[in-house]
Amino acid sequence: MKVVLHPAALAELRRACEWYGARAPSLVALVDAKLGEIAANPESFPRDPKRSWARRARILKWPYTLVFVVDEAVGVVVLAVAHGRRRTGYWARRRPRQGR
Repeated sequence: MKVVLHPAALAELRRACEWYGARAPSLVALVDAKLGEIAANPESFPRDPKRSWARRARILKWPYTLVFVVDEAVGVVVLAVAHGRRRTGYWARRRPRQGR
């Protein structure tokens, strides 16, 4: 399945890579691997406990989670590369509208 990053999620990934500096290539590799897992089987990831329309994929060894939705027209849309200890749920306003 095709995976698309929301522009804000891409910006979050870039900021995380800048913050972690020399360790960023490791973060990018882990995100790439997780995106591959999501593309292969998006329904296998748990739903967000507060927003059942979204799913979450935790990046192991890093405090980040990929928050995504499955859109029949587009494929998988990653809404956020969210830090686990900051502003929970801020990404909810990025939810794609149905029928687009």
